Amino acid sequence: MATRGRPAKVLSSKDLLELEQFLRNLDFLKKNQKQANLILHSKQYYELDEKDIRLLKIVHREKIQFEQRQALITQIQIKQRNKQPLLANEIEILQLLEKEQDEDTFFRLDRALESYQKIEKAALENRIRLENEHKRDILNKTNKVLTEAQKKRNAENQLKYALGGIVLDICKKFELTLDPKNL
Repeated sequence: MATRGRPAKVLSSKDLLELEQFLRNLDFLKKNQKQANLILHSKQYYELDEKDIRLLKIVHREKIQFEQRQALITQIQIKQRNKQPLLANEIEILQLLEKEQDEDTFFRLDRALESYQKIEKAALENRIRLENEHKRDILNKTNKVLTEAQKKRNAENQLKYALGGIVLDICKKFELTLDPKNL
């Protein structure tokens, strides 16, 4: 039976080095990030217990999410440069970027990006759902019940097809040639 949920992450020494550098480059740290930073500076890899590794995995996942949210900033800025209409939360994100980055602004920006990311994901899922519904509607329309006139025409066409087959078969038996121009 297939396993469910997120696949198990095995942190390599490269992952830990990247995580340490990421934490060093952040202006402000969350509680988990501060604890992970302390663990990374105070313990060797072989000294880490299960609790430490679990915390490092959580912070590694937060790192990936942070990087995804930073990519959203670039997308919003491109949208602004292209003079596309901006949504209210996109305007809020751009305003937070313009402010001086103190701890409060930094975390407000992070929360705003997180909500924007969730809204974008929901919008994408909704768009996919609507496309699937549209495809399903088209399929249902093509599979609709035939009217009586259509059924009668189909029966007549089948009869014509069958009669034509019989005539061709008889012509082959008696070695007659049929000229399509002189029927």
